[in-house]
Amino acid sequence: MKPFLKQVAEHYYDIGDIDKTCLIFPNRRSMVFFGKWLAETVKNDERTTPLQAPVTITMNDFFYRVGKRGPADRISLLLELYDCYKSLNRNAEPLDEFIFWGDVILGDFDDTDKYLAEPDKLFTNVADFKDLQDTYSYLTEEQLNAILKFVDHFRKGGKLTVDLDSEKPNVKERFLKIWNLMYPLYVNFRKALTDKGMAYEGMVYRDFAERLKTESAADILKEAFPHAEKFVFVGLNALNECEKTAMRKMRDAGIAEFCWDFSSSMLKDPENRASMFMSRNVLDFPQAFSLDTGEDSCVGNTPKIHLISIPSSVGQTKQIPSILQEIAARKTAGDMSGVGRLDSQGADTAIVLPDENLLIPVLNTIPEEIGSVNVTMGYPMSGSEIYGLMNNISALQLHLRKRKDGWAFYHKQVWAIFNSGIFSALADDATREKVAAVKSEAKFYIPETDLKGTWLLDLIFTPVLENIKEAAPEQIVRFCEYQLTVLNKIGAKLADMSGMALEVNFAKQYYLAVNRLKSIPLSILPVTYMRLLQQLIGGVSVPFKGEPLKGLQIMGPLETRALDFTNLIILSCNEGVFPRRSVSSSFIPPEIRKGFGLPTYENQDAVWAYYFFRMIQRSENVWLIYDSRTEGLKSGEESRYIKQLIYQYKYKDMDRKVIRYSIGAENATVPIHKTEEDIRIIKSLTYSVSSINEYLSCPAKFYYDRVKGLKKEEDVAESLDNSMLGNVFHDTMWALYLGGAALSPDFSMERDSVEKALTQKKLVPLEVITAEYIDGLLEESGVIRAKIRALIKAQLKADEVTGRNLVMENVLETYVRKTLAEDRRLMREKGVDRFRILGLEMKKYWSFGDFRFVGYIDRVDSFSEDVARIVDYKTGKAEENEVKITEPEKTVEALFSPDTKFSKRPKIAFQLFAYDRFMEKDLKGYRVQNVIYPVQKLFSSGIMSGMSNAEFNDLVEEKLGGIFAELVSPEMDFRRAEDLETCKYCDFRKICGR
Repeated sequence: MKPFLKQVAEHYYDIGDIDKTCLIFPNRRSMVFFGKWLAETVKNDERTTPLQAPVTITMNDFFYRVGKRGPADRISLLLELYDCYKSLNRNAEPLDEFIFWGDVILGDFDDTDKYLAEPDKLFTNVADFKDLQDTYSYLTEEQLNAILKFVDHFRKGGKLTVDLDSEKPNVKERFLKIWNLMYPLYVNFRKALTDKGMAYEGMVYRDFAERLKTESAADILKEAFPHAEKFVFVGLNALNECEKTAMRKMRDAGIAEFCWDFSSSMLKDPENRASMFMSRNVLDFPQAFSLDTGEDSCVGNTPKIHLISIPSSVGQTKQIPSILQEIAARKTAGDMSGVGRLDSQGADTAIVLPDENLLIPVLNTIPEEIGSVNVTMGYPMSGSEIYGLMNNISALQLHLRKRKDGWAFYHKQVWAIFNSGIFSALADDATREKVAAVKSEAKFYIPETDLKGTWLLDLIFTPVLENIKEAAPEQIVRFCEYQLTVLNKIGAKLADMSGMALEVNFAKQYYLAVNRLKSIPLSILPVTYMRLLQQLIGGVSVPFKGEPLKGLQIMGPLETRALDFTNLIILSCNEGVFPRRSVSSSFIPPEIRKGFGLPTYENQDAVWAYYFFRMIQRSENVWLIYDSRTEGLKSGEESRYIKQLIYQYKYKDMDRKVIRYSIGAENATVPIHKTEEDIRIIKSLTYSVSSINEYLSCPAKFYYDRVKGLKKEEDVAESLDNSMLGNVFHDTMWALYLGGAALSPDFSMERDSVEKALTQKKLVPLEVITAEYIDGLLEESGVIRAKIRALIKAQLKADEVTGRNLVMENVLETYVRKTLAEDRRLMREKGVDRFRILGLEMKKYWSFGDFRFVGYIDRVDSFSEDVARIVDYKTGKAEENEVKITEPEKTVEALFSPDTKFSKRPKIAFQLFAYDRFMEKDLKGYRVQNVIYPVQKLFSSGIMSGMSNAEFNDLVEEKLGGIFAELVSPEMDFRRAEDLETCKYCDFRKICGR
């Protein structure tokens, strides 16, 4: 089949005088392809007469040339609109909050002008509407009823039902306040732009349409296009009223012709929304010549459609290499190898991406053998590395902290910058060493001096915003200059690196936006400036570069207009993506839009339908791929266009492929064998209760963690998690029972001193804890809190306790006081006024055959001469039956069985066994009692205690022997957990396959 643009090129070349013709296209891409077909047509003609190329132009540029001006940039328009808005609304929101609504208003004003709506009628005060009905006589009954439906939302019995002077307006009242500003805002905004020689797109369109009321179309166009005698509109679809007005005037003047791409039976079907605009267009503006006749006709064409469903968004892109291989094989079917060459792709194959987020994954899946790839669509700034880096750099300045020894940066932004792909690419060895040092210390606030010494660190980690609460223009200018310096130096470095061209372009766009804001005196807070900048550049896209007439074409649906491809691969053919879900971003309600002929969601649906059915009408092979997942907001529903093909058009030439897979399932079945080196490491390890529990729960996790030593990079904690809370509680009890020596005023409670004391932990505890000592601690409110606060700061490596940590500080003080009170209660119960401390935070070892165990015992004490207590504090969950073991065999079975769920495994019982073995020699002559202080339960049930159980301990030792024999056996693989609950929060689940 002959492509649409080739037919147009041949027709106007054959009739002659093409050099006196101006052809108007929907986009630049169609202009380029038209030029290709025209050049081929000329080349194939035996005539040797020189040909001057015709004028080709897009519809937008056509209006700009006639109007002698183009639209102003978005930033200038938004700032001008905000100034006008502030002059009309004394309660105007801040500029950064206005940006979103400013874009909406600009869109509404653009539609108002392009569709030639009368703004004074469109934005009429609702209160006055019914009194002005006579002035709307030009509206149809349907349009008038649609408007009345909207007005009735605010009226009852002929009266307005909202109070526009209310101090606390409801949604309707707030909407009406803005609605009643729309007309004066429209008038003032247009006047302000005119006075400054600026315009938005719709304004340019309307001005030309208004000129045509009093001036000749031929005369206006003669001035703009002096060598053009005929104007041909090619491949257009949905026309606005300004475009229709221009085309109508030009048609009546006999200087316009029209070429509509409207051939296939599906496109002409009145039941198909794709025909909504074209059926009117061909009546108002008749086709210049008959298209798709004879052998080249696409009227009866039915491309082969391959429907593929796959339960993954990115997984769709993984189908592309095999499809391209199939296409190449067909193109070189005569090849002796039977396999086509991937580098033989011409410009006859296109990948269409309704979801632009798949662009990078698609590019990553294109086989290297394909030499030429042309990307028509742009990539959004918000998805770029430079955008993420600059956002983090901005946040870095907002969280600056002034300390006694200088400036410090908040760890969260510092680490985010370290993890940036651009920072990693630019970092030299010296920078990487500095980064490793900073990460190893894991400070909450990182001193500026720790982040100096290389060009990259010096560039980024420079304090700029010294007062974030000051709304001074000079501070904003200073910050802009800092951003521009960073962008300039980073951009220059990236320009010298391969594969960074796109990021360099993003850096340029970011630079232009910052430079534009710098030129405007902004008396706003730094945080407002940051949000404003993000709003302004978040929607920017940067185009890729490529050869438009060679190689594989990658584009969005809009770029396919008027183009034809033999092979089409369309991804994301899901309902809500293609077509896009209709979301109204407009202040003008649907009823009003319909009443005044402005575009509604119905128009949008028709436009998308035309894109699809026009796109496939001349193709030979079409692959429609969609994501079949049904999780979250994803319905997994195929596009309505697929359903139309199947059910409405009973499409026969279609095959369906359903791909089902579970991500990671393949890895999950691969056994983890032991090597000789693994066994050597296993024999050399020092074991703990937690490491054996880890092996019992999941041998694979034990392998990754203990044998291979893989560790997740620790984040700096902003607030205490459960583990940290337990650490602070344990350290507080240690410090209190050490007496005055630990964390005393001599240490001045400074974080460095506390960390040093915690690291040493070699201080000798008080030999005796008296009732008087405990009573004194409970009575002096400041002592306990001071120790807890010092320990929280040490745990978080922070200089102060704020926010949620203050709440945790109160919780910890309650826990500590209750624990002390419990010890005091026991003293009263046993009729003693003191008890002995035999050890605190004791590091103990125990040998089991050739294997060595290590552990820490929170506390060993004695309330009587013959009984020693091994005390363990539990800030988490604890069960009585793990302490008082009445059925040793059942407890051991539950502990060592691989079928036991992770949450049900009696881990505390195993811990108490280990404590008994650790203290076996030290406590000879004592009866040993195991005691758990379940801190959360002390308020209801008290402590849990049980005497050492010899039978249980012997059974555990027997089982342990089997575990160690299994560990060193080369025949025993590292199994994955039976209980999937174990995998839920595991750090290794991705590499494991779970």
